[in-house]
Amino acid sequence: MKSFTGFRLSLFSFLDRHPLYPYRDDAEELKVLLIGYGQRILDDILPTVATNGQLLDTALHITLASSNPSQCVDTLLQKVPYLPHFSAISCMNKRVSESEMEDNRCTLSFEKAQLTAEGMQQLAGEHSDYRYVIISTGTDEKNAELARAFGSCGRDEPVLIAYVQRKKKPGLTMPSTEQAELIPFGFDADGAEFSEELEKIGLNLHSSYIRSADSRYSANSVLHDFYHDKYTYVSNMEAAIHIKAKLLCCGISCSDLKQAAKEFSARIAKEPALIDRLASVEHDRWVFSKIFAGYRQLQDQTLIYRDGNTTHSSAQKWHTCLLPVDHTGVSSITKEIWQAAESGERITDDAMIVERFTGHKVKLVQGKYENIKVTTPEDLLIAEVFLKKTKKMKNCY
Repeated sequence: MKSFTGFRLSLFSFLDRHPLYPYRDDAEELKVLLIGYGQRILDDILPTVATNGQLLDTALHITLASSNPSQCVDTLLQKVPYLPHFSAISCMNKRVSESEMEDNRCTLSFEKAQLTAEGMQQLAGEHSDYRYVIISTGTDEKNAELARAFGSCGRDEPVLIAYVQRKKKPGLTMPSTEQAELIPFGFDADGAEFSEELEKIGLNLHSSYIRSADSRYSANSVLHDFYHDKYTYVSNMEAAIHIKAKLLCCGISCSDLKQAAKEFSARIAKEPALIDRLASVEHDRWVFSKIFAGYRQLQDQTLIYRDGNTTHSSAQKWHTCLLPVDHTGVSSITKEIWQAAESGERITDDAMIVERFTGHKVKLVQGKYENIKVTTPEDLLIAEVFLKKTKKMKNCY
């Protein structure tokens, strides 16, 4: 097991040990309460919960309670301007945005709260149906105080209360009760450790990605990159946590990966449509990860494959695949194209796509006969003839 320090890794490790999915209610809603303020809760905790909360047949509702909710909203939207397109956002019961997601599976609410023991009692009463709570303020002492106060409130349902502790100090680790499980996380000095099974998933993800790009990449190089490059390790472990969560959504444990593979294979054979549903969940997870990294939808299609761009631009922060989809993975933006394909309508070339789905006419212009498209080995022979002919003509002058 590799151990890296860092708050994000500690957060991932916590989510690995305490996954979100089991905290759904009977209405298939996952309600998460975040309490606090500051960079850590907006830059790390909120994005991680929103991303990992994209689960099968689950509506995610996140409430962030702070002393200054308006400032939190403004700060968040400055960093993540495209978030309102994919999440319905409200601040103190006033709607900030409507989601483009077709079944509104993610909502984000900002509420005002007094970050005191009395304020926690009020919050606990108002959010008695929230079973997953994370607390992060400016100090370890404050986090522990608020966690203790929130956990002391009587509840009908058990609640998990996680609170940030950057340093281990006597008296700040509190015992859990039958109704409240209090868990500190985020210690600076501790390396985040993951289970062997999860590391195997992460390593296989990295190996598949690398070898799809370069089949000659050696196994030793794959291992070295995974265990010694922090970005490679963190990104693949984050993805591995969500794969584990997807399997958990299907009722499959990852304690034995070979058995998990057999159970998943049997489930897919019995329910083939499950693949599309899981693909939709993965798309949502990927979309939220990009959105929280500051990416946006592409508005100008002429930028694609121009000036060093491909289907996305890391420098300009846009991506062509940032599309809202429903739970089946279908986007209203591309729905007509898929319906045409499924109906048997033949799309023969790019010009037909433009005319069929945009209403614009494509103008054809005369080109050179020698400007052929090289697709098959025979085309290379023809191209060679044209090339030799061109060289002979140049030699004549």
